Amino acid sequence: MHSLVVSRFPRDKLQLVLRALPFFRELAEQAPAELERLLPHTRLLLADPGESIMRKGEFDSWCYFLLKGQLAVQAGDDDSAAKTVGYIQPGEMFGALAILRDSDRTASITVRGRDRENDRAILFGLDFAPFGELEDFSQVSLNSKLRFFQLVIERTEARLLAYEREMPGTDLGIRLAELPAFVGADESLQQLQYLHQRTDALAELLNEWNLTLESLDDYHPVRELPRADVLADLERLYFG
Repeated sequence: MHSLVVSRFPRDKLQLVLRALPFFRELAEQAPAELERLLPHTRLLLADPGESIMRKGEFDSWCYFLLKGQLAVQAGDDDSAAKTVGYIQPGEMFGALAILRDSDRTASITVRGRDRENDRAILFGLDFAPFGELEDFSQVSLNSKLRFFQLVIERTEARLLAYEREMPGTDLGIRLAELPAFVGADESLQQLQYLHQRTDALAELLNEWNLTLESLDDYHPVRELPRADVLADLERLYFG
């Protein structure tokens, strides 16, 4: 897997990548100073088919946005027993749940495909370390942390509801509806604490279902993506 610090990528092209990522687009518009503090903690990655992005049981502080390619989500106690329980499509975010819960990875992620030229994956990675503890706002503000948690929750709930649509008659939708709603002031520390608790509950549901589902396709709508020429520039930086 090849890694490139974002400072090596032309700033005008990098802006096009960031605009396709909701969290970073909002930072650029609402908190540009925070964006500048986070950019040194980001990287662009390119991985070939079959390469591992993360492994179950590992611990690190990185989450990712998939820009190009397709990834397989695999659950199981070891590589020989692992089964594919879903796919990650371009525009999706992954890896944040374990970070927000301060826990080991609960699934392995690998690049899907066989053709090195056509099936390479391009990812944008964010090191969560600057976020610090939940109530530490020295580098990342309360509002930015709220938006990050909301994004993770939105994407996780979308995945869980996709599972329910694939397997009608389960109680997943009921269990999601039974999660307590937030009562309090918006844009507050209390709301951040609530979102942290909801993230934990959603992660438990997702982990449980990853261990029971058979292979299936993800049904998320394709998210915004950088232009094809920007992605091509990324690959040229790696391979000349």
